[in-house]
Amino acid sequence: MPAATAAVAPARDPYLLYLGRLGSADSRRAMQICLDHLTRMITGDPLDDAAITGQGQPWHHLRYEHTAWIREQIDQMDWSPAYRNKHLAALRGVLKEAWKLGLLSTDDHQRAVALAPFAGHREPAGQHVPDTVIGALIAACDADRSPAGTPTGAGLRDAAIIAVLDACGLRRAELVALQHAVRSGQRVLIHAAAGGVGHLAVQLAKHLGAYVIGTARRSKHSFVRKLGADEMIDYTEEDFAETVRDVDLVIDSIGGDFGARSLRTLRDGGALARLNPEPDEDFLRQARERGIWVGFVLVEPDNAAMATIAELVEAGKLRVEVGTVLPFEQAAKAHELGETNRTIGKIVLTVAG
Repeated sequence: MPAATAAVAPARDPYLLYLGRLGSADSRRAMQICLDHLTRMITGDPLDDAAITGQGQPWHHLRYEHTAWIREQIDQMDWSPAYRNKHLAALRGVLKEAWKLGLLSTDDHQRAVALAPFAGHREPAGQHVPDTVIGALIAACDADRSPAGTPTGAGLRDAAIIAVLDACGLRRAELVALQHAVRSGQRVLIHAAAGGVGHLAVQLAKHLGAYVIGTARRSKHSFVRKLGADEMIDYTEEDFAETVRDVDLVIDSIGGDFGARSLRTLRDGGALARLNPEPDEDFLRQARERGIWVGFVLVEPDNAAMATIAELVEAGKLRVEVGTVLPFEQAAKAHELGETNRTIGKIVLTVAG
């Protein structure tokens, strides 16, 4: 590990702060083991030498040439792809803390963590879902009844969609407000606010107390306002990049030039989450210069968030709008509709029988 010019104080130690932010003792223990492994790789000590830990180490001195070397060392270990990736996650986590502390520049941080994950073909392990979570979803379904008191079926459908979004591959952008810990009063700009991703993001951001600005065609404004949007812009009539300012977070599910134009709406140090990763070095350079975090979100399982979603569903603070229902045989048409970016809510495929 690069030599430290001065001792790292515990209050500003990225290692301690990262572990302290993890939600459970098991997570802290697992990631501490990973970080200590990485430390011993760098120092050349045996991986089982418990006397060598990552505490007090100059993590903020690591640059891309160091982290790329670390990845090579991990690749040589007789570990599963998942366990190798856990070490990369720990490395990214401690470097993010160093960046948040101001010990690592935005440019150096983004380069240092630009490491490809390890590929593998193992079947993912199942995760236990507590009975209380399932019960909360069922209760929310049962509560959705017609004026005559009979089940409508819509509640079951919506809860099923939410469960599938979460347990089988939730798009991070749909919970990006939670991931970025939006605080009350912050300004959030959501593109395609009436779409499958956008209409959920509007509800989640509003639940967290944000001031929500949405872009959508004028015909959809009423729908999005009912979900909680404070301000709506018809992007076909008005250039949002000219009128919106001082935004803390942008959620862009459209891509194209929307990302670059959205930079003009963000305050320095803001964040932009995109669903369409389109490498653009000039775009990233502009963001780095202003300290703007840019993330390209991927579909990945995140079963731990289901409890939070269940609570929101049960409280009536999150609902899924189903704009189009098609039989499974028309899956191609469903994709075509989704690519138009003109749908409202989710597109659902039904299976006969």
